Amino acid sequence: MGSVNNTGARSQFLSTTFAELIAAQRDNRYSDLDLRRALHHSLVISADTNDGINPIFPGTSEPTNAARVGYGVAIKLYGPGFDAPSEYTAQIRGLMERNNIPWQTHTYKVDEGGGGTIGLFMSMQDMQVIDLGVALLSMHAPFEMSSKADVVVFSPHDERFLHAIRAS
Repeated sequence: MGSVNNTGARSQFLSTTFAELIAAQRDNRYSDLDLRRALHHSLVISADTNDGINPIFPGTSEPTNAARVGYGVAIKLYGPGFDAPSEYTAQIRGLMERNNIPWQTHTYKVDEGGGGTIGLFMSMQDMQVIDLGVALLSMHAPFEMSSKADVVVFSPHDERFLHAIRAS
């Protein structure tokens, strides 16, 4: 919980796992540089939800920059230092365009704050990370609502998504 335990995103668990896999592939001829290269070449999709424009409480979103329920998966944009590298963002956008996967962008309202995901911890390991998710209404409330169209397309069971990932 909170990415802080010994197997959480903030821990060394993932880098240790990578190191063990590299050592196994290289017959235990492992160097720290091998690990750093593997992490650097890793492409991460941090999948999490984000708040969509809620017609009942529109004041918490910026209407021109917020995700809308039913318009596809949202690429979250946080601002300087928190966004995916532009090349990786373009790669993901191209992948979705080529496979007719609807997508949109989402930027949090200035001075309203916004959540983040484990992507921050992965990017600190020099991995390429993008934050994608479906829009929800009333996020973190007892009753949240999303669009079935958004959830199905972003599901790992959706053939378009699986084909797009395999082909990239």
